[in-house]
Amino acid sequence: MTQIVEPYKDKKNRKLVDFITPETEKVLIFFWHGLGDAIMFQEPLAALRKQYPGVSFDITVEEGLGQEDIIPGAVSLNPEDAGEFNHERVPERFQEYDLIAKINMPMSEGQDDYTKAEWCCLTELGIEPVCGHPHRPNELSQAATGIVGAILSPLAQVAPLVGVHFHLTALPESGGIPYDVAKQIWGEIIEAGFTPIELLMEHKWHNPANEKYDFVDQHIRNWPAEIPVLAELLSSCEAYIGSLGGNFHLALSVLPPERIIALERDFTAPMYTKLPVTRINVKDYENGIVKEWLQQLSSLFGLVPEDDSEQPSEPSPDVTADVIADVTVPEDDSQPEDGDDLQPENIVGAAMADDWHLRTKVIDDNDNPIEPSTDIKRDVDNNLVGQLIPRKYAYIVTADVRYLPEVIGNLNSLHLIGNQQDVHYFGSKIPDEVVEQFDELCYRLIYHAVPDEEIKAAHGNSEVMCRKRYWYAAEYGQDYEAVCVLDADMLWSHLPDVFFEIAAKAGLIVGASKEQNKIYNELHHEYAIDGVRGWNWQVPRGYYNDADLCNCPTFIDARLYEEALRKQWEIFLEGNPFKEEIPDTHFKAPDMDAMNLCFLDAVWPDTERILALPGLMFLGTNEQHFKPYINATMRENGLWTKNGIKIYSVHGHFHHKQWCGIQLSNRKGCIEGQLNGSKSAYNQAEGSLAVLCRYAHHCLWDGPIQIEKKNYRHPDSPIEDTYIWEV
Repeated sequence: MTQIVEPYKDKKNRKLVDFITPETEKVLIFFWHGLGDAIMFQEPLAALRKQYPGVSFDITVEEGLGQEDIIPGAVSLNPEDAGEFNHERVPERFQEYDLIAKINMPMSEGQDDYTKAEWCCLTELGIEPVCGHPHRPNELSQAATGIVGAILSPLAQVAPLVGVHFHLTALPESGGIPYDVAKQIWGEIIEAGFTPIELLMEHKWHNPANEKYDFVDQHIRNWPAEIPVLAELLSSCEAYIGSLGGNFHLALSVLPPERIIALERDFTAPMYTKLPVTRINVKDYENGIVKEWLQQLSSLFGLVPEDDSEQPSEPSPDVTADVIADVTVPEDDSQPEDGDDLQPENIVGAAMADDWHLRTKVIDDNDNPIEPSTDIKRDVDNNLVGQLIPRKYAYIVTADVRYLPEVIGNLNSLHLIGNQQDVHYFGSKIPDEVVEQFDELCYRLIYHAVPDEEIKAAHGNSEVMCRKRYWYAAEYGQDYEAVCVLDADMLWSHLPDVFFEIAAKAGLIVGASKEQNKIYNELHHEYAIDGVRGWNWQVPRGYYNDADLCNCPTFIDARLYEEALRKQWEIFLEGNPFKEEIPDTHFKAPDMDAMNLCFLDAVWPDTERILALPGLMFLGTNEQHFKPYINATMRENGLWTKNGIKIYSVHGHFHHKQWCGIQLSNRKGCIEGQLNGSKSAYNQAEGSLAVLCRYAHHCLWDGPIQIEKKNYRHPDSPIEDTYIWEV
């Protein structure tokens, strides 16, 4: 039987070698890390294999990152298999291994005696510490031979290239280079007679916080995120100057250390390498250091003419646009003939993915799109498809035109708080003039126009827009680590990315708790299997669910819980008597009941896998946000309760006259019954409602998407009969 171990967290402080017995033949190292760690782990892996020649050591790498080019022979691992390992389950294709070891590659903060690789040897592997960056530039870049050189040749003719990297993916605040220092360094590179080019590639784990600085006019953010391409680009550079991320480690594998500057902040170069790179701490950067270093490098290697009269001319303003604009797929799919020079216009057809231009933006040196590429395009079904690089997480929201003010407020609110995750919006009869504004949002919105045929087949608009959103989450959530299912009438005040992360990494179903949990025992909770209706749940009839969730927001790994998400829609549809010959055997209870029962079934009996967070943080149902001490207040950084609880989102029809009146009426009844009719409590409720209404109006009218002021809910009635447009 395969044993899964995690030495770094072992309670008995056992290392990997302590689990290897004379009977151990095959060991799989579960490795789920970035480019830098993959490079640094090669020496420890080689040492393990040398110390145990009778044991076969295999190692995993995450698929889609190209790390197979770094660790030849590595096993490509998909997120589904990784999720299985994290839940201490062994996928079938890995059951041939005697031992599976999770390796964390922990940081060695606070000391420079050991590098990160050596620290891994000591704290996880149990072997003598080793480290290093295998120097193999030709091997790493051979898959991209000729591509980079041909593309960059116009820039290199202006001045020798210097690769620059100012950001870190995982810890940008600890290792990223501040704007002012980065701008100074960029200028000094130019003053020294070189051409700086930013080396950040927007790979699948790209951190949206790492926005391109406005002074950067040569970059590769729209290039295919492939390690061989980056390796050849680094080989084409005369020097590397940058932060201590993956690019730094790759530079150590393709460039001599004397041509590398490590820009340190909270992390230092000795934590990663013993090679003699130049070190500069950006916390107290002294102007001119980089320029002086490059000038010394020039005199040593003859990179730049010493006579000022022979200095290359300044780059043409259009040089970047000319270079990058040529990197498009030729219309005739022409390939270079044998013996032909690789020209920029046919490089992609010869050696890059044919669909690269469909998943990137082609930009000039002022960040303006170059035609015919655009940020967003329509597909054949008139859906809008964003061409920004997809994110790790996504929201799922549904709304027809009747709920247009609510859903636009929702979408605008995500923009106003700086959301970078994808949003899939399923809508019906949304006006073209609204749809055309979706590309104004700061995130990628994918609009799915739901056709009338689908609505009819689903028994009406409300069923598609309520019940089927979970099916949409299952269908479209396979491309993400986690999704969040929304109601249309939600407004966001703080970014909830941490809850995506909990759902993705812990495999929990995360949502907002209900104030009144339910006992599941009704006839309407039954559904049919093979045409026979009955109680077909693992949950026993009469079960009281103390993990009951509201419909939204629900953060969930759709890959892990795909069956549950699909089931709640399918049991409603199966046996629904939309034709006389079909028996009435379908699930008849509300969609919230279907959702909770399907989630319970998926985790049963481990109901702790459902994490019900306080509804006060997300919804404020039953007028919670109007009650004393927990009432909603507005601070400079968003909505909070009076007693200091962060309100990530609110839920309600804050633009609707009748809904707002009902909220105050309900609150008045509670105040009279429980607080002796306290006038101050009622005034407090009125004040909090006004706060939330003002915020709702801010989201609707101050965001990038604007709509016409009219009565969407009741088109034949005056606007003032339904909506409150001013507070």
